[in-house]
Amino acid sequence: MALALFGVSAAVIGVAMRQSMAVAVDMRVQAEAVNLAETALARLQTGEIAMETTPATAFDEDDPVWTYEVTVEPIDPETPGLQYVSVTVSNGPEALYPRTFTLTQWVYDPAAAAEEAGL
Repeated sequence: MALALFGVSAAVIGVAMRQSMAVAVDMRVQAEAVNLAETALARLQTGEIAMETTPATAFDEDDPVWTYEVTVEPIDPETPGLQYVSVTVSNGPEALYPRTFTLTQWVYDPAAAAEEAGL
């Protein structure tokens, strides 16, 4: 009886461990997607990436697992530099834990800021 109870409890603990490991990996992938979206948005704000709508582009040419897409829409003709920007980061459907994350924010175009400053 004790051996059967031990076997059942070991099986339950093993299943719980596997599930917790899968959740931990999934959370790590989600955190990576969020960090990459924030990185792409920061690159847009600094002018490193042009403030324009772009198709899926690899973050790293050597490792094209993660890609980002940018959608830029003007908000108001009275404030031409202010843009509605969406950055979508994806690791593709072939990934073990496929993830897509979209970050949307109003961004002031750095090129418009430089133009206003006379640079």
